[in-house]
Parts: sequence; structure tokens; C-alpha cells
Amino acid sequence: MKKRTLSLSLCSLYLLAILPTGAFSVEGENGNCCGFISSNNCLFSSSTKHASRHWISSTNTDARVVEIEDGSRWKLSSTYNLRSWKSNDTVTITPNHNTSSEYNYYVVNKSTGGYTEANLILGPVARGPLTHWAIGFDFTKNQVFLENDSCWKISENDAYIMQEWEPNDTIIIGSNDSWFSSFDAILINVNMNNYVRARAY
Repeated sequence: MKKRTLSLSLCSLYLLAILPTGAFSVEGENGNCCGFISSNNCLFSSSTKHASRHWISSTNTDARVVEIEDGSRWKLSSTYNLRSWKSNDTVTITPNHNTSSEYNYYVVNKSTGGYTEANLILGPVARGPLTHWAIGFDFTKNQVFLENDSCWKISENDAYIMQEWEPNDTIIIGSNDSWFSSFDAILINVNMNNYVRARAY
């Protein structure tokens, strides 16, 4: 996939806003962020445990589809577990490490204990009240900054994936179920259809 890059020459023409932490955000004429240089501090510390938890807003058993609170829809591999899933059940999204499967993720229902392979088929509501998106990056420190002022450290092994991301890409926060990783979350980039392993500061 062709790498997307920021145009720093264009960014230099835009407004430079100084944030409370000493972080610098470069914004375009339409308010879109076109670059981000951060300090080591974040505006607040995010809890991965709570950030990666979602809840079901609706289910469609016939279509094998679950919609979660941000408006994103997930196509499940079967209806076996879905029949017992209800609105407001707590769910998490985890990677599917089975390379022979056509499904990239698992939807894990924390309320019932069931889990099913799934693919994202529709992204969250654009700029919705429960939707997350990237506002900038520090590629030298492998950091991603979201619209809610949370900061995420990306695994060095996934840094090459993050290099293709851009401000305003929609993000879904998932859970990394690996016992041996210090990165307990994943950031799913809806626009790029990929994810990186991450942990919140």
C-alpha cells in the first residue's frame, strides 16, 4: 500500500496553536489537523481497560451483524453466540491471529462470555459523540494522539503501519489479548483497514 505523507510545506502556512502541555498542533484553514508535535506529557491519562470496552446498540441475527455504540457494524462468522447477545452487552474487539481465517477480529461479549470471529463492515458515525479519530502523531516516539486528548504509545513492531496514517483517520479502540505483550490495546484505523498494538499513557 502506498504510504501517505504530510505536506509540511503546506502545514507551515497554517495556524500554529500551542496546547497546555507544550504540544504543538498545526491546523489547516478548514480546522483539520495536518500535523502534530508533542511533548512527553499528555493532557490526561487514558484508561485502556475502559477505553477498549464497547457496548452493543443493536443486533441483526439474520444478517449476522452487531452494531456498537459508535455506530460501527461488525459482520460475525456465525449466529451461534449472537442469538443470546442483547443490546447494552459489554463487548471488546480483539485481533484474530488465525491467518487462515477470512475474519480479522473477534467480537468478545464480556456480558455472556461468548466470542465470535468478525469483520468491520461499516465505520463509526463520522465525528459522532462516541467516535474517535486521530488528530496527530509523533513518528519519532511512535505516538498517536486522539481527539479526546488521549495519548497512545505504539509498539515498535507496528511503527511502519502507523507511518501510513493521517490526521482525521477514524479510530476504534480494541483490546490486545496477548499475555506476553506490554501493549494491552489495539488502535483500529477504519480508513486504512489495519491496526497497531498500543498502550495508553
